[in-house]
Amino acid sequence: MVQDAVRPRRNRRRQRIVLVVFLVLVLGFFGFVWFATRHSASYAKVGDCVTQTGANSVKIVKCDDPSATFKVVGRVDDKTEVDASIDACDSYASQGAVSVYWQGTSGGKGMVLCLAKNR
Repeated sequence: MVQDAVRPRRNRRRQRIVLVVFLVLVLGFFGFVWFATRHSASYAKVGDCVTQTGANSVKIVKCDDPSATFKVVGRVDDKTEVDASIDACDSYASQGAVSVYWQGTSGGKGMVLCLAKNR
């Protein structure tokens, strides 16, 4: 009779341990994803600075970072790659926009960053 009373307590304890381990793993995964993508161009907003990291990629950096080559002066959503290259940033020319960065799916719409030289 004593063994039957101990068994449910062990099962509940084991379930709690499994739940805690599962929650720690899930939080760790989401923390890693956030950490790995926090400098992604998709999070850039007006006033942020970026640096080119590849032929078609940029990442957010601090504006006083020596590698900060551009400053975001405009952000336009729901534009195709063709729209981005033609006229998506025309309205930001007066703010010094000299370059365009587009991020999205090929053949679809995406986000455009209008970039000015970082002084």
